[in-house]
Amino acid sequence: MFIKSLSIISKNADVVLRKLEFRNGVNFIVDSEKSEKHNKVGKTTCLKLLDLSLGAKNKDAIFKDYETQSVNEQLRLFIENQKIYTDLVLIDDFNSPSKEVSIKTELFSRGKRYINGEKTSYDEVNKYLNKLLFGNSSQKPSFRSTVKSFVRILMTKDNTQFLKVLDNFSNISEYRAIYNYLFDISDPKNDLELGKLKQELKKIKSKEENYKKTNTVDDVVKIKQINVAIDKEIDRLEKEINDLVDKKAFEKNRVHINDIRKKYEEISRQLSKIDFDILQLQKYIKEAEEKSQRIVNQELANDFFQEISELLPSITKTFLDLVEFNSQLSRNKLSYFNDRMQELIREKENKENILTELTEKNSEFISLVEENKVDLYYDKLNQLDELKIKKVKNDSTITSLGNIEEQKQSIEKRLSELEMIVKNNEVEYQKKMDIFNSYFKSVAGRINKEQPVLLYNPKTDEFPVSIGQLSEGTSTGTRKSLIAAYDIAYQLFAREIKKVTPHFIIHDVLESIEGDDIRALVDEVENNPMQYISAILKEKLVSSGMSTEKQNEIIVLELSMKDRLFERGNIC
Repeated sequence: MFIKSLSIISKNADVVLRKLEFRNGVNFIVDSEKSEKHNKVGKTTCLKLLDLSLGAKNKDAIFKDYETQSVNEQLRLFIENQKIYTDLVLIDDFNSPSKEVSIKTELFSRGKRYINGEKTSYDEVNKYLNKLLFGNSSQKPSFRSTVKSFVRILMTKDNTQFLKVLDNFSNISEYRAIYNYLFDISDPKNDLELGKLKQELKKIKSKEENYKKTNTVDDVVKIKQINVAIDKEIDRLEKEINDLVDKKAFEKNRVHINDIRKKYEEISRQLSKIDFDILQLQKYIKEAEEKSQRIVNQELANDFFQEISELLPSITKTFLDLVEFNSQLSRNKLSYFNDRMQELIREKENKENILTELTEKNSEFISLVEENKVDLYYDKLNQLDELKIKKVKNDSTITSLGNIEEQKQSIEKRLSELEMIVKNNEVEYQKKMDIFNSYFKSVAGRINKEQPVLLYNPKTDEFPVSIGQLSEGTSTGTRKSLIAAYDIAYQLFAREIKKVTPHFIIHDVLESIEGDDIRALVDEVENNPMQYISAILKEKLVSSGMSTEKQNEIIVLELSMKDRLFERGNIC
């Protein structure tokens, strides 16, 4: 398909502000201003309108400079107030047209897109254009990825980097898909799948690394070995627990056993207290008996009593009364101790009877309590639970890492298969390169006397193409004319291998190309069925040495400060 025309229309006024009629061959957009005014008349903006009509998304690129972030507010308001839209007409042949397509793009905010008058979503427009311009129904690669090799707007890469037509964040597989598609080397779907799988593999490996770091895991093999040791320890503990008690019976009667245990321990504690009290009482009784039997020197005591009596004449008791009183105290103390002893003995017998009854009624469980096996059971049970929890955690880690490993192996297997498929499909890539380079060297030789070659790299993890055999110290202008030579050569190559592609090239970097190179470029395009649409300085065109008649023939639009792109005489 060729570009027949581009109209700029005011929806509000229902007026065609400007209509560009394109031709087969060279189509230059020039200005008639002095150098300092070159960037203000709208040459590049015109090319941006073509790009928007061909699926570019950012409409604000018309009035916004992304490099400086400045906005042409007058132009923005003009587009909004006038409801400006473009109508791009594509045609299959200039001489005998059989198909014509209209692509309408509303430039104002919330503006829609239309194909042949029918409102169409942005994605559907690109799908339609992919089928129309490339015969690509699979949408792999996408239309916008592929068409960037034909629409070079704001091209800043002067050297062989011009081959990198995608955004900076694009990956190698996306580039391989584009060039394998354009040069008909292999199925681009395989390249895109390769790229997607490589990204997935990278994410999975990162996930694995983070999982190991978070869970302080080093090696699955080590964890499996640890689990073997844990299994052995679990078996040992379970055997010891089974030797202690009947686990099922214990668990079934856990509450009852705990109740017996509490009662048994309480009674045992009380008995221990009684035994202690009895021992203490026996000690007191013994001391009291020994004291009562102790021989007292009554003569000395009597003399002492008499001395006291003389000092205290109010004392009416005799010494014998005092002796009898002390004897009675000793007898009373012994009597109390003996009575208390009998109480303790009876209390002990009562507790022992209660304990005996408890033991007889719960004979099947009481041995656990008597031998303190309950505490031992719980201790071993806790150890067992801790080991089982650790094993479950290890099993979870093994499973998680195992799943990750399976995913890795599955992706790596598919990657290996795809790389083999791509490699087998690329066996004849040199034939395609030879065809292209025959045109590339010939066109470049006529334009700038260079003999470049396009080199194909079959390695799937490296950039697919590069330019070789350029002269050292090649100037910027020569390198830029090289881009033109490449694009023209591709048009000739595509025609030979019958590849469906656009028959147009939209380019905006010709301003530094030498005049002689421009004339040679024009000759190449004019002699072949293709369109070359580009912005260029009027003074550069004059320096090419072409006749005024030829210049007028290939100029499709001439702009000036008084005749800007959107409206003749308008300040926008």
